[in-house]
Amino acid sequence: DRPHEQNHPHEHDRPHEQNHPHEHDRPHEHDRPHEHDRPHEHDRPHEHDRSHSDNTRELDSLDGETEETIDGLKQTETIVLLQTQLDDLNPQGIGYLFDRLLDLGALDVFTQAIGMKKSRPGILLNVLCFPQQIQSCETTIFAETTTLGIRRSFQTRRILERHIDSVETPYGTVRVKVAWDSQDPLHLSTPAHPLNVQPEYEDCVTIARQQQIPWLQVHQSALRSWHNQFSDS
Repeated sequence: DRPHEQNHPHEHDRPHEQNHPHEHDRPHEHDRPHEHDRPHEHDRPHEHDRSHSDNTRELDSLDGETEETIDGLKQTETIVLLQTQLDDLNPQGIGYLFDRLLDLGALDVFTQAIGMKKSRPGILLNVLCFPQQIQSCETTIFAETTTLGIRRSFQTRRILERHIDSVETPYGTVRVKVAWDSQDPLHLSTPAHPLNVQPEYEDCVTIARQQQIPWLQVHQSALRSWHNQFSDS
């Protein structure tokens, strides 16, 4: 009455071993992503790559919008303010950096005294330049200072119209910068009635040194000469 032996599942009726995944059916080591297939650190966008890309987009976006003109006269322009804080740089290097940046075409360079972390006195370096000069100015700042980063601020400034007149003084020829407001709705500001008249500093310095006379004397003489030669008043 016991179940016959043949009612038991025979060995060949059991699931065959081959139905189990074989070793060669499993993913091989070489099928898995290798370390070299993963993105490498150098394949990821670096900070300087992003900055360069951002800078390119910024310059592209400014193309054609850096100047606003009315009747052919430039009214506004886009400039860039570069800033970085320094608390561990020999102060003697700052003067040299000023000269380097101005030689590159920076519009202005100036510093401000600030208090930094750990109660350290430091300076805030400010550089004004045109967008096309960002790369050369930043490269120089990185090379000549200890900073690890530079901030950029794009700004729009309104400017006065200007030109240079040359005037004859008893001491020699001096260039004079003349500025007026071409947007003046009453047209009271004109080249003959400017808002600002300034003799060129370097011209006055050269004459004063050569002739051993006070700089102020040359400066005042140039102003008088301009009013006598060009002003309607």
